[in-house]
Amino acid sequence: MQNKLKKLDKQLEQLTTKKTNIESGLADDSNYKAENKETLNHLLAEQTEINTELERVETEWMEISEALQNLKG
Repeated sequence: MQNKLKKLDKQLEQLTTKKTNIESGLADDSNYKAENKETLNHLLAEQTEINTELERVETEWMEISEALQNLKG
């Protein structure tokens, strides 16, 4: 279980970095111009995907962490 927890930690770190990059793109006013509509739509789709994945990984991390604490009990 420890190895799985470490793997999930790494995934959380990677997903958080991706989320930060996407948020930076969404903060860029130029992405809201008509000619960048495709870029904006791509960023929004990625944001949704990353948020869903982050939630899944965080939940799994919490469950494993809790199980480890119960084992150490």
